[in-house]
Amino acid sequence: MRDEKSGKESKQVNFRIDPDSAEAFRLFCTTHGMNQAQGFDHLIQVLELNNAKAATPGRAVEIENFECSWFIVLLFLYS
Repeated sequence: MRDEKSGKESKQVNFRIDPDSAEAFRLFCTTHGMNQAQGFDHLIQVLELNNAKAATPGRAVEIENFECSWFIVLLFLYS
């Protein structure tokens, strides 16, 4: 199945997580108007940005500014 907003191909996969974490993730996605594929993609992007900040501490402010700009783009794309 192809996600209309991101254009990415989505396939069902399974993860072993506890029921409370699964419900928290579903609530996060619903609250932010995302399907689960979009929510997972968003979490990966956040982790990658945090890793970039940790790898280049002198550029953390620059990365945060980019992160804010990227978040605005995501809001537009998923609206």
